[in-house]
Formats: sequence, C-alpha cells, structure tokens
Amino acid sequence: MAKIGAKYPAFKPNGADHGIVLGKLNKASVNITMASGELAGDDQIAESYSEFYKGQIALDSTNISDDDAVVVFGHTAENGRVVCNAGDSAPEGRFSYYRTVMVNGVKKFKAFGYHRTRAQLGNEEDQTKGSSITFATDSLTLDVMALDNGVWREYETYDNEADAIAFVNEFCSINEANSSAALASLSLGTVELVPAFNPGITEYHATTTNATNTVTAEAADEDATVTITNGANTVSSGSAATWATGVNTLTITVVNGTASKAYTVLVTKASA
Repeated sequence: MAKIGAKYPAFKPNGADHGIVLGKLNKASVNITMASGELAGDDQIAESYSEFYKGQIALDSTNISDDDAVVVFGHTAENGRVVCNAGDSAPEGRFSYYRTVMVNGVKKFKAFGYHRTRAQLGNEEDQTKGSSITFATDSLTLDVMALDNGVWREYETYDNEADAIAFVNEFCSINEANSSAALASLSLGTVELVPAFNPGITEYHATTTNATNTVTAEAADEDATVTITNGANTVSSGSAATWATGVNTLTITVVNGTASKAYTVLVTKASA
C-alpha cells in the first residue's frame, strides 16, 4: 500500500451540534505509544502484553481560520480579535480525515476517526521575504486518548472519494454545519467533472475542447446565493463560460447568512 495524499481534517468538540473543517490538510503525522510488559520464566518470555496508552497527531494545514482557532484551542473572540489567555482550555472532541492510497495499482480512500482528542498549539515560525517565497502552514498537535470502553480509533477503506468524505462528515457532523452553504448540483454542460460532483467535495478538474461550456450551479438552500467567476469574469448560472487555451479557474461561491463555501473547478481547454 502506497500513501499518496491526506485531506479534509475535521474536528467536532464534545457537546457541539456540528464540527468544523480545519483548512486544507498539508500533512498528518500519527505517533502511537503502547504500554507493554513481559514476564520471564524458565529463562524465556512466559507472558507478554501490550495495549494502547496514548497517541499524538501532528497536523500542518494551509489555513486554520481565526474562528476555528477559537473553537479548537478554547480561545476567546472579542470584536473580531482572537484573545489567547493563560487559562484557556482546549475542548476534547472527535477528529477525522482521510488519505488516498494505492493498493495493487488501484486508488483507494482510507478514512480515519479518532474518538477522543484534545488540541495543543503548534510551533510558529515566520521569515522575511527573500529571493524565494516559502509558504507557511498552520500547525497543531492533537493528543489522542481512549474512551472508557478502550476504543480510540476507527477507520474504513473505500473505493471512491465521496464515501471517504461521507465518513468524515458523519463522524464529525460536518454536513450539519455546511449544508446551508452547499451546492445541490454543479455541471458544465456535458463535460465530465473529476471526481463526480458531491456537495462535500470542493475541488474538481475538467477537460474540454470547446470554446465555451454552460455552467449550472444550484444551492442546496433556496435562501443561499451563488456567485460564479471564471477568472475575473462573472458568469450567471445557466450561462456559458469562455475558456482560454490552458487551465481556467472556475470558482463557485455559496453564501447563506454568515455561512459560506467555495467550490473550484480547474478547466483545461486543449489547443485547437
């Protein structure tokens, strides 16, 4: 099995109605500590035992928003400013994500759910602009603990990405948080979206030889507004977007009250 990608980190504090998505996952490193013991007898190991003791998940994410930091670390929000107090206590909660793997040359999607976690602040490092630009990530560490019944993790491997996303959404109640600002449908005429459209998937690719394709996007909630942009150009739902040769970035943003969600389609138009 080859590991080739990790995505969609989600956290749901205990007692919360829904969870949050912690930006886009850059890296997840899982370290597990086992408690073990041995009993020797007659100059050999007569008995041995090992069980889960604790774990840690070190995450690098492209962007953990200020609102998310308040939830995950137990900080305080005051008039749009995040205040970090010495007495802040991060809440316990569920954590989930999935990764892409190759099994015998076939792409699979393995989703993980950790039942009892608590976040710690990660180290921060900034540097001035030089001859090259380095992208910084947001870091945090999650302590992993077992439930009273001993369960600390569950996982499942799926044939398609949508099912892995559904695992994360269910485990951390993400659909409840994002349903008001989700798309119900998205299409580019007869052009195939890769992967196939799913409200929980926000990034797609498409290939076309046409100069234009009709873009249709419908929000799940009739009270939400949908804005479509092709580069700097606004496109109305049901109208045609014009493609330049090469890669075009189509962005569909859904806004419903204070909730928002953005979908991106990278449309590659082949040269004539």
